[in-house]
Amino acid sequence: MEAEYHASGLADRVTPLQVVAGVESRVQDELAAQLDTAVAFADFCTFLTSGRVCDQADELIRMAQVLFAETTEDLRRSRPRG
Repeated sequence: MEAEYHASGLADRVTPLQVVAGVESRVQDELAAQLDTAVAFADFCTFLTSGRVCDQADELIRMAQVLFAETTEDLRRSRPRG
């Protein structure tokens, strides 16, 4: 699957994960794992259909990245300072 992931170019479109200051590492790890799952699902669907669902897969990845970014930003804002 890793080879297909890289061959399809989807790996190049995934934004590198950033460390979220103030977020517990297990929460951060779970968010990253869920994003990876969404990307893997999109990649697998693209592979199974020989690329016929590539546009939908790209949209799923983009939406997952936006959701990840907004969630981590919300967590960052909601954490007490100090």
